Amino acid sequence: MVTPSWGILDEDGDFSDLTTISSPNVMFSDPAFANYINSPKTFKLTRIVYSGTIRSFSNYVVMPHNSEGNKSISGVYPNPTSGAINFTTDFSSNKEIEIIVYSEELGKTQSIFKGIATPNQIVQCDIPSNYPKGINYYKIVSDNKEVKTGKMLFQ
Repeated sequence: MVTPSWGILDEDGDFSDLTTISSPNVMFSDPAFANYINSPKTFKLTRIVYSGTIRSFSNYVVMPHNSEGNKSISGVYPNPTSGAINFTTDFSSNKEIEIIVYSEELGKTQSIFKGIATPNQIVQCDIPSNYPKGINYYKIVSDNKEVKTGKMLFQ
């Protein structure tokens, strides 16, 4: 059995090997992440796979930087929902955002809101009627970066 290793790739292309973490599960409270979690840079947490002496990267998660200007959505309700869902913004200034819902069952994405969100605005969106009942996903994009993702239960 191969035990994965983990690394950090930041937006400037700098790479740090986190060889102290060799587990399939990574806990973000680990001290190795402290410098990255609070960094002003976006980074990718990436899985490192070795084949002999060849190193390649597999599976990564983009972690947006942690800054006041990158706050996004503080609340998503009602969840579960049967038609409309509200997203409460937590921005300190106006931000252009796009809210996208997607269903693994349908294998497609659909934009349900695209526009300017103001501080503390409640963005109400109707869930497309063709989306299946059950767990669906959403992501909020601002400045070409995902700022929040989550699940919603559509009844």
